Amino acid sequence: MFVSTVFLLYIVLTLAVIGVCVAFFVNLIKGIQHEELFPKKNIRLIFIAVLLIFLQTVASDNLDQAFISEGPAAIALTSNPFVQSLILLVFGILYKMGYQVAAEHDLTV
Repeated sequence: MFVSTVFLLYIVLTLAVIGVCVAFFVNLIKGIQHEELFPKKNIRLIFIAVLLIFLQTVASDNLDQAFISEGPAAIALTSNPFVQSLILLVFGILYKMGYQVAAEHDLTV
C-alpha cells in the first residue's frame, strides 16, 4: 500500500510540476509578445511550484525507501526538498521584485 501511494503521489506531483512549468513559459512567451517582461500571472505559478517541488522531492526521496523496505513504512526526510524549494522561493521573490520594478517603470515613463 505504501509503495503504490508514494509512487502514485510522485507521478501526480511530477505531472503537476511539468504543467506549472509549461504554464510559466507560455505566460512568459505571451508576455514578451505584449512587451511585458514579467507577467503577473507567473508570480502565483512560481509560488505554487515551490510547494509542488517540495512535495515532489519528498515523494522522490521516499520512492527508493518504499521499494526497498520490507518492514513498516517510514517516511524519510532529507535536505533536498528544503534546498530546492528555498532556491525556487528566492527566484520567486526576485521575479516578484522584477515585476514591481517594471510596473513602477511603466508608471514613470
